[in-house]
Amino acid sequence: DDFGLKNLYLNYQIKEKSYKTVLLAGTLKNPLSFDYLLDLSKYFLMTGDRVVYWTEISDNNHHKGQSEKYYLRFPSMEEIFKEVDSQEKKNQNAFKKKLKEVQKLKKDVEQKRRDLARKEKVDWKDKKDVKSFLKKQKETNEEMKKMIDNYQKIVKKYEKNNIASDELLKKMKKIKDLMDEISDQKLKDAMKKLQQSMDSISPEMMKKALENFEQSLKDYEKKIDETIKLLEKIKKEQEVNKSQKMMEEIQKQQKELLKKTEKKSTKKNSSKAKKIKIKPKMLQEAAETASIEKKK
Repeated sequence: DDFGLKNLYLNYQIKEKSYKTVLLAGTLKNPLSFDYLLDLSKYFLMTGDRVVYWTEISDNNHHKGQSEKYYLRFPSMEEIFKEVDSQEKKNQNAFKKKLKEVQKLKKDVEQKRRDLARKEKVDWKDKKDVKSFLKKQKETNEEMKKMIDNYQKIVKKYEKNNIASDELLKKMKKIKDLMDEISDQKLKDAMKKLQQSMDSISPEMMKKALENFEQSLKDYEKKIDETIKLLEKIKKEQEVNKSQKMMEEIQKQQKELLKKTEKKSTKKNSSKAKKIKIKPKMLQEAAETASIEKKK
């Protein structure tokens, strides 16, 4: 504003103790965005601990303002697994639902192919049905892509939180690669030929295109079914992995607690360093508060 902003501070409070202050910037002409790496390794933070932080700023007339308070919480291993388990179950149910839809579509395509065998000419209803088949499969392909993307996010969450062994991660990534092959070029070609058959009045041409499409749907169905079985199989390995990781977490906490009690120096743990982004919203809140104080 006209009075200029200066002295941007980051205040943070750990485990309900007295708060600490860090000067982020001296003079500011306009609210900016800051990335600040707050190293929390020396505080022996454990799962469930909470960090509160907020910004404070003043103008050249010494009016001060502060942002809302924001919170960081270190989730427990159990909480991380619970979240991942929920996402996996939801995604697996989506695959099962999609399998039933593909089976229904395959049955409808087969019936239409048999109907055409008794016809001499394609009518408007045949073309309408084929158009509906293509629309449903296109929607299925798009939804399948989202489901595969969701599984990729799940794999990344396992990797990011270090809650899976290298062997398990390798198997999960292999399943992701198999998922990518579900909607293959053969299916796309079959859909293209079926689309082209709508321009012909020959039932033989449409029948042939439906046969190719039906065969592609059988392959599609088989790949989805195999994916579901692999997901169910790897789930058992994930449960074993979960037990191992939970035990490791308990042992880790016990060691950290022992170190804290004995007050021995420890090496910095990068996993306890959090990058706090000072958002423009926080600076705006602080600046507006300072402005209100100035008008009093």
